[in-house]
Amino acid sequence: MAVFSSSEELYNVLRALFDRIQVEEPDATRTVLSTKLAIRLKLMAPDADIFINGKKNPLTIDYGSREGRADLQLDIPADMFHEIMLGELTLKKAFASGRVKLRGPIWKSFALGDIFQQGQAIYPVVLDEFGIGK
Repeated sequence: MAVFSSSEELYNVLRALFDRIQVEEPDATRTVLSTKLAIRLKLMAPDADIFINGKKNPLTIDYGSREGRADLQLDIPADMFHEIMLGELTLKKAFASGRVKLRGPIWKSFALGDIFQQGQAIYPVVLDEFGIGK
């Protein structure tokens, strides 16, 4: 059974997660800004499209379909994103599985690693707030 019941639920969780990361883990925000990258996270089943614009300060995050080219794009199943954020699966193993696709300069993907790493402490709290089981 899928962790998220709908795209709307997934967006609500992601919005809460990224809002808290920006407040509680400013190093992750600084890392993204230092790369000057636009990053798109495309989650599937359910679908969600997150556009993180680190090209200018302050960092902005758009939820939902948005025009614009991303420098770095990560296509990932929502349940796999969930496993990574809970620390049950590493980003490296997710890439090795072939179910995750990364488009763009791979050497700049460390910004994604920081977002995932910094968010792992916050994610279970956000799930609890939404009444989503781990």
